[in-house]
Amino acid sequence: MDIKKELFKMQDKNYQEFQKRLCPGCDNIIGVRITSLRKFVKENKNIKLSDIGYDYYEEIMLRGMLIGKQRELDYDAIRDTVSHIDNWALCDTFCADLKQVKKHKEEFLEFIQPYLKSKKEFEVRFAVIILLDYYVDAQYINYILETLSKIKREEYYIKMGIAWCYSECFVKFYDKTFQFFKNNDIDKFVRNKSIQKAKESYRISDEQKNKLNKLKV
Repeated sequence: MDIKKELFKMQDKNYQEFQKRLCPGCDNIIGVRITSLRKFVKENKNIKLSDIGYDYYEEIMLRGMLIGKQRELDYDAIRDTVSHIDNWALCDTFCADLKQVKKHKEEFLEFIQPYLKSKKEFEVRFAVIILLDYYVDAQYINYILETLSKIKREEYYIKMGIAWCYSECFVKFYDKTFQFFKNNDIDKFVRNKSIQKAKESYRISDEQKNKLNKLKV
């Protein structure tokens, strides 16, 4: 099967323009909706990773979906796919598809350590979004708060990922996260964006939201 040819059959020009606006700088978007990609994977169960290239956004998205459907974590395939991620949408969708992480949390935490220190923007974001998706719980909350505070980077999508993760920490562990913010020096943009995103959540009370204003800088 010619995967590229099949992808172009599903092309939606309007969606292509929409997706390009969401992912500034990405000029390799065909314009295939995620629902169409998932349907394609479901209906073509014999597709292998070796059948798919790296030229287009949708090819990398397909690779992530296939990896996510595997019963066990394929670390080589994950590492290879992460190396081709160059925007937040690919990153976040791939992370969300890696449901197997839930069964191998200690092992995968070790795997993402190099990414937390990577010089590449979306490798760092990959690690941060993995923490957001699978580790904001009682066992790892202290680790997350400390780890995120040590990431000193200026790239926009890293900062936004960290803020998003912190906001989820506020939702699930409000008091602990509040005290951490109160007692630690956190990047101004990240601090304020974390608070903003937490206040947008319906899972935090109005009283808690008002209290968050005291943490702004």
